[in-house]
Amino acid sequence: FKLISVDRGKVVESAATLASDINSKAKLVAGPRSILLVVRRETRTWESKTHATLKIRLADLALKFNMTLAEYFGSEDEKKTLDLFQRAAAVVMYHGAAYANVAFMQLGSVAVEITTYTTSNGIDSANKSSSWRNNALGKLKWLRPDITALIYHVPFAVAYPHLDVSVLDNIHDPDRWIKAHGGVSLNTADVDNLVE
Repeated sequence: FKLISVDRGKVVESAATLASDINSKAKLVAGPRSILLVVRRETRTWESKTHATLKIRLADLALKFNMTLAEYFGSEDEKKTLDLFQRAAAVVMYHGAAYANVAFMQLGSVAVEITTYTTSNGIDSANKSSSWRNNALGKLKWLRPDITALIYHVPFAVAYPHLDVSVLDNIHDPDRWIKAHGGVSLNTADVDNLVE
């Protein structure tokens, strides 16, 4: 194991160059804009009824603004991925790596990231929010401050009604356990809040 020295100034300079490059690519693209729904295929997948409801409600919202609804599955090639995210006026997704593609959205776009909590009641032992992972407050927010990044929290019992919520408070690594499961659900009120 060897410690290496990192020139913090060079890291900041490189990050600023990356931000500039991304912003220069985030220009207006020709063609219709869309609302993009990210649909995961393995872990943290949408429960089928939730997926269908999101598609209907987001498609209705898109029509109001003369847009279309598109879906991103994560299996698209780079060109298709870039096209989908550049055309998206808004993206709606459950937490995941696809959020990195938000960096390629047009100026002024909106990214809605849905997440849950790592305890059954949403409060940890220090009486603070036990919010599970999110990308919206990380480095991408710094790289693309022109994008409105929203985090929408769903209680664990709502997001995963098929799982025993009491297990969550006694599990050694709730982060990994949550990450491994699929069938993410949203109730009607959650969907209403997301599309308003």
